[in-house]
Amino acid sequence: SDPITFTAFLILAMLSVGYCVIGEANIPPFVEKFDNIVGFDTSAIIDPIFGSASSFGTFVKWAWYAFVVPHVFEALVAVYWCKKILKLKTKATIQWALLVFLVGWFVGSRLFKFVSLQSNKKKTKEDKSD
Repeated sequence: SDPITFTAFLILAMLSVGYCVIGEANIPPFVEKFDNIVGFDTSAIIDPIFGSASSFGTFVKWAWYAFVVPHVFEALVAVYWCKKILKLKTKATIQWALLVFLVGWFVGSRLFKFVSLQSNKKKTKEDKSD
């Protein structure tokens, strides 16, 4: 329902297909085959921006790493929050971690709201007991 979340997931999915399925070295031939199938000259878009299909392949590789590495760390933070602060069961923790890994901070920020509520609730209980 959230277009930003969907866009982040779509970008990660496309970069994953580009790098993990097609492969950096196979992107230039793939672009050429794509041009022949759709009858559209993608080099008119790729060349002015990236210089060549080969440079585009290198960009896809590094963009994939730029997306995946932070998402792994965000997912690890989500696991910590779920287990230590929210005291969620393993299944719920895995679900949150997977969502945060796939989408990133757009979902992680929602989890953070729950963490903040839990922390405030705990702090209020401690203040009342004093």
